[in-house]
Amino acid sequence: EHHDKLRVLLEQAGFRDIRLTPKDNSRDILSSWVPGSKAEDYVASFIIEAVK
Repeated sequence: EHHDKLRVLLEQAGFRDIRLTPKDNSRDILSSWVPGSKAEDYVASFIIEAVK
């Protein structure tokens, strides 16, 4: 849902051809940073590509 907001912000800033691709291992990385915190339920890592 938040990535949709990010897409809108990028569009408003004049970007087009926006691609937001979730990184496959982001949940694993986040859970290893602070085990037991469930940070992976609230934070995600994306590859962001766009043209301006």
